[in-house]
Amino acid sequence: MARLNAVARVTAVATAAAAVVAAAAPRAAAAADLFPQTPAEYANFVLSSMNESVSPCDDAYQWACGRWIAANPLPPHKNSVSRFYGAMKKRMQDALHPLLTAAPLMDTKAGMFYNDCLADRVDDLSVLSRFGPVLRALVTDGSYGSVVTATAVLHSNSGGTPLFEPDVSDSREEYGAVLLELDRPGLGMVRDGFRGRTAHFRAVQTAYKQMIASFVTLAGDAGLLGGAAGDGITGAGWATAEEAAEAVYAMEERIQKWKTAGYKAYKADDTQPKYNMMPLATSPDLEFPAAMLALLQVAAPKGAAMVKYPVYFREMNAWLKTAVVGNQNKGRAVLQAYFAYKVTREFARAELIGPTATAVYWDFRQVVKQTRRPTPRRARCFTRVADRFPIAISGVLINNFLDADKVAFARGIAKDIGVAHGELMAASTWMDDQGGGAEEARLDGRVCGRQHAQRQGGRHERHCRHPG
Repeated sequence: MARLNAVARVTAVATAAAAVVAAAAPRAAAAADLFPQTPAEYANFVLSSMNESVSPCDDAYQWACGRWIAANPLPPHKNSVSRFYGAMKKRMQDALHPLLTAAPLMDTKAGMFYNDCLADRVDDLSVLSRFGPVLRALVTDGSYGSVVTATAVLHSNSGGTPLFEPDVSDSREEYGAVLLELDRPGLGMVRDGFRGRTAHFRAVQTAYKQMIASFVTLAGDAGLLGGAAGDGITGAGWATAEEAAEAVYAMEERIQKWKTAGYKAYKADDTQPKYNMMPLATSPDLEFPAAMLALLQVAAPKGAAMVKYPVYFREMNAWLKTAVVGNQNKGRAVLQAYFAYKVTREFARAELIGPTATAVYWDFRQVVKQTRRPTPRRARCFTRVADRFPIAISGVLINNFLDADKVAFARGIAKDIGVAHGELMAASTWMDDQGGGAEEARLDGRVCGRQHAQRQGGRHERHCRHPG
């Protein structure tokens, strides 16, 4: 179990990173670069963290990890660090950087994405202009079709995934196909942030509203608000950016309530599954996502979708028809401001509209993470590449949902996934091995410490974390 827990934490990043690295001619980062390779090395790896001046029966965590914590002060951009995962991720980043910034990988989509993220930019909102016509149509037209079109443009142009989240579900065992999956959208703040029950989350709320106001202002400058390109915030009917920000915040709270309603309906009815296979063409609750997918010419396998909490989609669709199409309580202006905020935030997070917007995003993130500095740009760009190009996907899924360039890229390196995962599993077996070396015997002699750590809910070396 310990070995599986350790692998589970590293596999997500390691699999994507190892796959991208494996596409290049230079040797990929192997497990030998990331893990101890003999039982003796592993035992020393453990012992180097321990503070043997502390009794394990008094403070098991300091006994197990004290020397490592003392030797690794908390970086200003972190609120905690983990020796095992943190060191592995940094080595992956160090291996990826020279490969993604040189031929041949720099010319792949992953390489271009990474280098675009790293490039220094001046403040320039012109890249947002592609969203202006469809967002302004929310006000000037306000039809159901205009909402579908605007949502489709955001989904297909890296403008975020507002209102719902499309994904895929490997349902071959149950239904014989990889199916489209429809889920509730992610929001800009965790649920506890909306509740604001602690001083920290109240500070997060304040910072979140400040970020929304800044991004709404930028969206107005980019021509995304009102009925004409030059309307700006006041021309869109908002007295101030703060008033628009409150409306956007209320929209996120509304979406959170829809999400909760879907969950409560599932919990209240034992016969209702969490995921429901529903036909797109004939399910009234799925009218909106079905219309958007049809506009994008996405043909869902079997004409159906795996839908998580259908009640959410019913509540969302009803609001769109009454508040936006019917224009109740400034519904059109609210949805326009919300979409404009989502677009601007996504491009700021991707570092594509200049340092001012990116700084706004990271000012908020520092409040959330309680750190003194933003995450370094190279680490941010690495994470975005790993998130954007998760290669461990099936060939059927690639054929159905990815464009031709991504297909060629993914097929060329997917074969290395099994090898990379196998190396990680093999290396991690040292965590559970029992050997006869002097170092291992010394480690195994700490019976009281091991038992005490387990009673306290703690783990050993691979879970050493700097608590901040």
